[in-house]
Amino acid sequence: MPPVERLIYDLGRNSGTRPVLGKDWESPTEVDTWTKAPTATLVVPTPAQAVDHFVLLRMLVRPDMTPRRVRVSVRGSEVAQFTVDDRIVGAGRIPAALLAGGPVLPIMLHLDDGPVALGAIVLQPDIEAAPAPPGETDPSDRATLLRFESLGENCEFGLAQRAAGAEPLGLLRFASTNLQSLLHALASGFAGAGTPDKLVVSVSENGREYMVTDRVYGLHYHAWVKTEEMPAEAVHRREIRRMPFLIRKLTEDLETGHKIFVRKERGGEPDSIVYPLLPALRRWGPNTLLYVKLADAAHPPGTVERREPGFLVGHIARFAPGENAHDFLADQWLAICRAAQALVWPDLFEAPGGPIAGPQAATKATAAVAVSDENGEPAAVAVSGTGSGMAAVAGSDAGSAPGEAVARVPFGPRSSRRVALSPRLGFRLQNGRHESSNGPDRSFSNLLHLEAPPFWARLFFFNDQNEPYRLDGAAIAVTGAPHDEVTPVDPRAEDGTTAWHRLTFRHGPAGEPLDPIDAGADTLALPACTDAADPVRAVSDWVSLPGTARVDGGRGALVLVRSHSAGLQRYASFDGRPDEATGCLAGGYWTHGNATQPDWNGPWHRFDRVSACHGLQYITAMPGATVVGIGDGVMRGIGSSGQVSGFGMRACAAVSRPDLPVSWFNEGHDEHASDRYARAGRWAIETLQPQVTLIQTWSANDPPTQDSAEAGLARAIALAEATRRFGGVPILVTAAPALVADARADAARRAVIERVRGFAGANTPVLDLDALWGAGASPRAYRPDCDSGDHRHPNNHGCMVAAAVLADLLRDLLGAA
Repeated sequence: MPPVERLIYDLGRNSGTRPVLGKDWESPTEVDTWTKAPTATLVVPTPAQAVDHFVLLRMLVRPDMTPRRVRVSVRGSEVAQFTVDDRIVGAGRIPAALLAGGPVLPIMLHLDDGPVALGAIVLQPDIEAAPAPPGETDPSDRATLLRFESLGENCEFGLAQRAAGAEPLGLLRFASTNLQSLLHALASGFAGAGTPDKLVVSVSENGREYMVTDRVYGLHYHAWVKTEEMPAEAVHRREIRRMPFLIRKLTEDLETGHKIFVRKERGGEPDSIVYPLLPALRRWGPNTLLYVKLADAAHPPGTVERREPGFLVGHIARFAPGENAHDFLADQWLAICRAAQALVWPDLFEAPGGPIAGPQAATKATAAVAVSDENGEPAAVAVSGTGSGMAAVAGSDAGSAPGEAVARVPFGPRSSRRVALSPRLGFRLQNGRHESSNGPDRSFSNLLHLEAPPFWARLFFFNDQNEPYRLDGAAIAVTGAPHDEVTPVDPRAEDGTTAWHRLTFRHGPAGEPLDPIDAGADTLALPACTDAADPVRAVSDWVSLPGTARVDGGRGALVLVRSHSAGLQRYASFDGRPDEATGCLAGGYWTHGNATQPDWNGPWHRFDRVSACHGLQYITAMPGATVVGIGDGVMRGIGSSGQVSGFGMRACAAVSRPDLPVSWFNEGHDEHASDRYARAGRWAIETLQPQVTLIQTWSANDPPTQDSAEAGLARAIALAEATRRFGGVPILVTAAPALVADARADAARRAVIERVRGFAGANTPVLDLDALWGAGASPRAYRPDCDSGDHRHPNNHGCMVAAAVLADLLRDLLGAA
């Protein structure tokens, strides 16, 4: 069988698909992200297969740090526990029952001793139980030992097989290799092992025999050839021919699952150190791992425990001393193997002391075994198996290696992707002046078109006025069709009024308590704003939503949003309904009274200029990208024409598709100078952590001076760097054509344009609006077919032209070609 496919989510700045990170994370580095609080949460889409899954976390601490104990929980249940003291892989099992809690999977790290860095999280489905070995159930010692295969800590188990008359051919039977190298070898299928320049033959320390070392995976094993029997060159030629055969045999054994694979303790490490071998083995087939360690008071010699499906732990009185590998306890090895096969195949084998108590599927099975202790005295021991939900760690990598067959989110080849995708998307239809309603005690309602079905969502609310703003209620619902644009429709195309979800307001944008903002269960009070360029911002708590499919044949997802204020309500004012060419519905309505609670009804009046909230963020099942546009009215796109969608929204609509949703969040503000929209843009970058930002590099709203132009460009570059710190890619947008009367100001504008064009050579994408819209004259003027009529903003055709170019840029950055 081919290796089981994994879902891999990387946390490096320039890596592949990233999980959604909670608030307790630092900015990402090139290869990982550090935690910054005792608990840190990440969210990934729930795997489609409703089976147990292994979870692996590639983590590290710096050499100067003390070891960190890490516990991992899913939906309140602990699934892993391990210690990070270098570069390791933590591993555990997520039971299928914990995957049934919704379309997104929250994974929480509990850090008892300090921060750690997380490089990747891997989810791997477990597979069916091991089949019975083929052929007859021979009870002899030799047949028993042939059902096991060594994973190469050293040659002790191979010698125990020899003592029972079993001489299987095995790549690792007499080999020594460390665990990290073994994990890497299993992940890569031992690719490259045995090549002539990587295989070294040397003389043993006693000078009597040859040893062989494979430098690719650190295998070191006996050639079983004395130095007087043949020259080293002949041994080298033999091993080059022999190793490919042994690799092929091992991989075939891994695929069938007819053997139990054995690894013995090395240096007193805990069970958690070897546990990642289990998912590494189960990627190949329905394999079982037997980990043999030293006995103690709680686990006498011969004890074998089934910790969970596929993972057995056996105990032995002692191992052979390093200076004499032949001084091993053959009877205890045999007893452990008999007990292990009785646990794995209870219908075929019995432990010497009697049958297994209870069926194999029971949570605990026990068998009595008679063995001798180290001194040859009889010792009655027990063999038990228990599904204890243990967790573990080890290794230097999450098991991935170049060329391995892994499943990442299926958005085209990994090499074509420049940004890390995320299932957390931000959406903001347009931007405009914050205004008050013309009467108290009103509810506003909007129909919005998101790029993907929201399974979790939260709303943003702003106040940029010098008087407090109280929100007395808000609600959100997913609808299957536009219908009357105020009432939800369920998947059966029937009235879905019960789909409304009331929102609460206990936490702020990053999850922190809303202090000093006054927040209640379903009300929100925003204090007066002291700086209109930096509004007071708040966000609702996350609310879980059903992933209602559309029944009208459209793409994406439709949501209804409502808000109510007993006093004057604040809303974002639009200049007109967005162009329907984007397929982006945005119907607005108002009614008297509180329609954010049952019975949800009212005499609704059309009011297209209203936005019931100032943006939202949502989590989807399929990761995608958020694109944020930062600038003035040119970036907003509607300008003075008031009837067209901006080029940013159009480009996202053109690129977005069901398996790669691309969402637009508009931070373009009419009449804002660069200092004001830069502050809004920084908030959006820090809160949304977008995959792409469009950053305007010059504004006609700035003072017409060289110094002002340079300052605006510096702000744009700072926003670009902030984008990169959060793992996104900035696109610098040149100044749009503008009839600047002052010659020096026009020269400053043109100088900034040339500098921005120069950045394109440094691998920074540039959207050149001056070239797309300009007529070529100086001072620069709009082409007539792109001019809205005020000579400062694009018209509908101009937005279409820019959207086509931007869409191509986005396809390249997102691997969506």
